Formats: sequence, C-alpha cells, structure tokens
Amino acid sequence: MGKIRTSKGAVIYMVGIRDFWQVAHKLNLTLIQGRPYHNEYLEAVLSSRLLHVNHLEVGDTFPAANDINLTIVGAYSAWLSLMNNMIICSDTALQKILGRPGKTNMLFLTLHDPLESDKIIERINKKYPNLRALPSRDLASQIGTLTSLTKMLDVIALIALGVAIIILMSTFVMATYMRMRQIGILSAIGWPQPMIVVLFVIESAFLSIAGGLVGLTLSAGILIALRTFFPNIAFYLPETLSQHVMLMSLLMSIVVGAVAAILPAYQAVRKPIVEALRDE
Repeated sequence: MGKIRTSKGAVIYMVGIRDFWQVAHKLNLTLIQGRPYHNEYLEAVLSSRLLHVNHLEVGDTFPAANDINLTIVGAYSAWLSLMNNMIICSDTALQKILGRPGKTNMLFLTLHDPLESDKIIERINKKYPNLRALPSRDLASQIGTLTSLTKMLDVIALIALGVAIIILMSTFVMATYMRMRQIGILSAIGWPQPMIVVLFVIESAFLSIAGGLVGLTLSAGILIALRTFFPNIAFYLPETLSQHVMLMSLLMSIVVGAVAAILPAYQAVRKPIVEALRDE
C-alpha cells in the first residue's frame, strides 16, 4: 500500500494486490466496468469516482510515476467513500512505482483448512510479535483510517443532532409562550389537550421540512464549491446528493422537529385555562 500525489495536489492511495478477486470480496468492492488487471502488465483498476474526476475512461492511461503509466482496464465501486479514492494494481507494479522492489506491508494467506484459521492466527502472532495476523473478514474494520473516520463521522452526526433538537426545542418554548392565549381559547372551546399538542407537532413538522429543503440546497451548493475549489479532497466527497440521502435527511428533519415540539406543547396545554386566557 502507498500513495501518490497528482499534479493538482490531490493524494491518491494505491494498493498492490496479486489476487484482485480475493481482496475485492473481502472489502466489498464491485467491478462495474472492464476486467481485472494482469499481474505481469502495468495495468490497474480505478474507482469510478477517480475516472470521473480525472475525466478518464477504461482504456486510457494513468501517469502513476514520472516514467510509469498504468493502463486502465477496469472500474470499481465501493460501499465506503474513502475506498473510492484508490488505484488497484498488481503488487509488482506498485513496488516499481513506489521504488520498493520485493517489499510489502500486507500478506493474504489462503489456508487448506479454513477451520484452522484461529489456530494459525494465534501461532503467527505468538511467533512473530512484530506482525499482526487477523481474519480477512475483519480487514475493513481493522484499517485504522477507516475506523477512525467512521467513528468521527458518527460522533459529529450525534452532536449535530443533539444541537438541532436543543435549538428547535428552545424555539418552540418561545413560540408556545407567545401563543399561550390562543392555547387557552382552544382549551376553553373544548379542544382536548392531545389534539392541541398534535397541532403544534404538525406545525413543527412542516417547518422542519422547509428547513430540511433549505439545508439540502445549501449542502448541494457547498458540495459543488468544495469539488471545484478544493480538488485535493474531491475524491472523498460524493458526486451528487443521492435520492436516498435526501429522503433520509427530510425524514430526519421531520422526526427531530416533531420530537422538539412535543415537550413545549405538552407543558403549555397543562397550564390552567384561566391563566392561559389572562396571558398577554
């Protein structure tokens, strides 16, 4: 494994693999175009995102080093965004590109009896303390960069969700306080408390949908700006906002808005009708 820097300053990771299908199966890579490379040739399989960003196609060549060009024979897609910033070629080709002949930092072993894998792993780790053996099924979860990135994104998402709920809740506390007289009138004419709460929740949901649409619009604009003015991070970003992401974002906006409105509305309807009608 290694990395190169393009003329535009973008960093691209390179992985040299002798058996493409073995690693592709373990990392959930999907070959969507072309074929795997031949180990004896300077060929490579690029992610579809790299092809799109660099305006390349299968059959073109990629300048991996000053005097080494890789022929692009296939394109793949991965479930994790970071993996879509990789060039996969043979181990001998990568050793030549990086100037490290005969050296490797990762080995895949195929056992005659897969049931003996745990024992073999224990023996390797005990005999070679400077190495670390693990099942190939755990490879993706053990790559430090991928694990750290995934956890960091989860933490950021949870923090953002909590902040959004707090802000919306404080907003609806003020909104219900300013409309306390209206709540008292609705209670006086016979509206049940659950119906009044539902009214505020529906209003919050519609406002959240509007906020979600604004957020998606801004996100699309920021995404285009980042891909245009910061090409060194363009490989880590999606090309566009998918329909699944947009639908999930709107659904999350509705849920957050509804949850944030329930408590303020419930507290407001519990206020005695006389006091609510006297409120200015």
